[in-house]
Amino acid sequence: MVSLTCSFIRASFVSKVVVAGVLLGSGLAGAKPSLRPGLYRRENPSTCDPILGRIGSGSGGRKIGIVIDASYSMTDNDPDEVRLDAAKGLANTLVSPGEATDDKPADLLTVVDFANEDSARVRYELGDPAGATAAIERIFPRGGTFIGGGVQVAIDELAKDGTTGNRTGIVILSDGEDDPPELVPETVAEIERAGQLGIRVSFGFLQVLPEGTDVSSGLVVNQDPGIQNAVLQTGGSMATINTASNFAAFLAQILSTGLTSDDASSGQGSLFSGLTTTAQLSETGSNSFEYDARAGESLNVTVRTVENGTSLVLKATLRDLGSDTDIATAETDDTGLAVLSYTASADTASADTALEVAVTAADPNAKGLFSVGLESSEVLDSECLNSTATADATATNGTAKPTGGPASPFPTLFTGGAGSFQDGAYQLAAVVSFVFGTMAVAMIM
Repeated sequence: MVSLTCSFIRASFVSKVVVAGVLLGSGLAGAKPSLRPGLYRRENPSTCDPILGRIGSGSGGRKIGIVIDASYSMTDNDPDEVRLDAAKGLANTLVSPGEATDDKPADLLTVVDFANEDSARVRYELGDPAGATAAIERIFPRGGTFIGGGVQVAIDELAKDGTTGNRTGIVILSDGEDDPPELVPETVAEIERAGQLGIRVSFGFLQVLPEGTDVSSGLVVNQDPGIQNAVLQTGGSMATINTASNFAAFLAQILSTGLTSDDASSGQGSLFSGLTTTAQLSETGSNSFEYDARAGESLNVTVRTVENGTSLVLKATLRDLGSDTDIATAETDDTGLAVLSYTASADTASADTALEVAVTAADPNAKGLFSVGLESSEVLDSECLNSTATADATATNGTAKPTGGPASPFPTLFTGGAGSFQDGAYQLAAVVSFVFGTMAVAMIM
């Protein structure tokens, strides 16, 4: 076994096993199933332990477009260019020709950047995901914001061979709102065009807050509701984050719900700390989200109407799935906000608590958008960089893994992840390692 520490590594899919990363964990330490299928609970109370499960790479054969904001505002809002590291991490989860098998054909990737009108351009033509890194690194801020321009160029590149249906996805990484606002209808139209072609669109929206802003009452998402709704109609995820570092949590979400329609069904079934997720009220009038809280963890869950103002009245209920009991309930107030707070038992010997947040409308026929945000007391500690946790010898699905190995500096921000777990692949840790520029990789040679 050879251990390497580097800013990024491209290795054969069948030989790479990532055993350390920053911000999110892959659950390589023999993660145990949660009380709900598709969720993997953390192994023990240490804040540096690997957390939550393996998310499969999908079945391959997909076409993915990464659309990256290159507006000047990114200089201030993402000075460390985390979105570019996130893009490289996402590219690394895709199946390259060297990793392809008879059952898992290679994926194709294109990279597009955008700024103001008529400035969107293909940075990396549709091809081998392994070759995209250099093109991503050449992206630099240069103008204003027209999201639809980037989506349009990405669609055209993805559809140039005439096929897109259900095996194609677009991921937008941006801090922007269309400027001028008159461009919004064009952006909506392009996202809708993607949906009509069977292209799933997911949007990670970085909304940086002024220093000292109290987030206990959740984010008021500034992105246009029409854009948010259009994204959801494609089956994709619409998530708002307030720090660039949380792009990693957004990647966790879209990998768990699926980059394309064939990867996994659409939906926002799991909550992720640091994300505010937009959802459309279900036709049944009730939506549910899940989260595994660890011993002593304090949570603040906010539910807020996105459109229809205060005419849309929502009831939020926090439930303990293990005991099948309600913990707290709240109804949206005259500002459209409901807040649920909870602190899990501090008994470190107890199992994680599987929680459900159920959101129902007072009017069963009501329609509209709402957002659910979660902030956790579990934060990254610099001591995690010196963690000595190691991987178990065998994964819960029987996949052999190396013993020992490098340190595992996992914090506790990624919880949940219902979606595609086929192949027991360890791609999520690879994503996070790329996002934060340093990782330890153990490769079975």
